[in-house]
Order: sequence, then C-alpha cells, then structure tokens
Amino acid sequence: MGALEGTTALDERQVQIREVAQAVADRAIPRVIALPALPETRSEALPVAGPGQPQQIGFSRSVVLAADAGATAQLLDWTTAADGSRRAAIDVRSPDARGVRLGLRVQQLPPGTVLRVYGPGAQQMLEISGTEVLRSIQRNLDGGATGDDAYTYWLPSVDGAEAVLEAELAPGVNPALFKVALPRVVHLKVLPGDALETPQAAGACNVDVMCTAAQDTQSRSVARMSFVDGGSVRISVCEAVESVTQS
Repeated sequence: MGALEGTTALDERQVQIREVAQAVADRAIPRVIALPALPETRSEALPVAGPGQPQQIGFSRSVVLAADAGATAQLLDWTTAADGSRRAAIDVRSPDARGVRLGLRVQQLPPGTVLRVYGPGAQQMLEISGTEVLRSIQRNLDGGATGDDAYTYWLPSVDGAEAVLEAELAPGVNPALFKVALPRVVHLKVLPGDALETPQAAGACNVDVMCTAAQDTQSRSVARMSFVDGGSVRISVCEAVESVTQS
C-alpha cells in the first residue's frame, strides 16, 4: 500500500482528538473479545530501566479474532441511527490489566468516519476523526515506515482491563468500505500517569539553568511520552536538569 487517499487539503478543524459525552443508550452494543488470562511468566514485574532509559510499562498481546480486516468485519454489527449514520463496536478485555490500548491497522477509512474509545460504563469518551487517523498514518509513511507498523494507529489508552472501540460511518456510507483490523492491544501493567523514571544526568555541554534567568520557565518543565516499541510499551520522562560544568 502507498499513500492513503484523503490526506491532502484537509479541514484542520477535523484533525483532533477530543473528549465527548455520549448517552449509553446511543452507543453501539459491542461484540466482546475476551483474551485469555496471562501466563505467570507475563504476570511478573516488568524490568527496571537504567537511569535515563525509557521504562517499560506494558506489552502487546495478539488478538487472533480480529487479526485482519475480513475477520474484524465479521465482528462488526452495524446499526443505523435516526440520522442515517451507522455504528458498530468491539470490546477487548485483557484480564488484570491496569489499562488497555488498542492498535488499529488501517486498510481503508471512508470519508466522515469517526472513532470513539472508552471504558465500559464511562460517561466520557475520546473521539478521533478518521481524518486524524489517516494523517497520522501518512506521517508514518512520509517518515519511511514500512509494513504493518506503518499502517497501525495506536488509539488512546483506557484505564481498566477492557476498552471499547466504536466506529461511526456517515449516512449513506457502505460498511464494506470500512476496512480495518485490530490485531494487537497493549496490556498496561502501569498507567502512564503513574510511571516514574530517573532523569538522565546532565551532559558536560549543558548550560546550568540555575545560572540563566532566561531559561527559568524551561527549568521547571517535565515532558512525559508513552510509545509502543516493538512488542512492549514504554514511557520516557524528561526533566530539566542542572549541569555543574558551566555557570
């Protein structure tokens, strides 16, 4: 597959991830995929990273029942709303997970597609436009990524042992045009907000921010980024640190 259609001349207002409220009665009834309990070897504590290294907080699991677009299509029970839009949902459960993150492999998204991800019973959910998903995948391709990873969009993580993905198609769109798979999910053993990491020591060329008033704001900054790396998910924390070599 090459560049995806629909990624140029996009309306920037549609490129967003936002938190929305949706009445339970308006949600699609999901098909449930219950993954087996983890073997003891995967239930043990995660390895501790060295100073300045990303800390592993979870790992990916295969979802055999949704391994490709054809299998995933069989799981989607589309219902039609009063406005003509169509919705379907999948609920993935990974026992004993502190959080779950779904990996969506995209083959085709029709115009007007909206994705939502949430935990069962939650009043709020995160809503992602199909436009944003396609733009993210295009960035992967532009960056030289290849294979399945290039076409995988990692949805926001959901607290708890299960996460629901709901897809909504615009009125008049044939569900056959929605071609995605859900072959992998991340089983989080530590929530990103709870992960800790020892900041990396300052290098010899660093400027001591305590001696530079112009960098006062930056000196109090902390950046936290979680990312999927191969078969595991890691979090990296960067803090402004002092150097003892310059002032």
